[in-house]
Amino acid sequence: MRLTPALVSLLTAATLSVTAPAAEAAPPPPPPTDIARSHLDGLTVSPEGSMDGYSRNKFPH
Repeated sequence: MRLTPALVSLLTAATLSVTAPAAEAAPPPPPPTDIARSHLDGLTVSPEGSMDGYSRNKFPH
């Protein structure tokens, strides 16, 4: 029996779908308020920059 690339792909996909474990990750719980506030207070906010060259028409949605 000759294995064609399509057959190899099909067998590989079938094997992975049976043997690969499902992802079971969950996000961590949020930090306490005082720790979150401390982290937020440590962020640096840059001053507003120039809007030269910006056009909303370049970003349609």
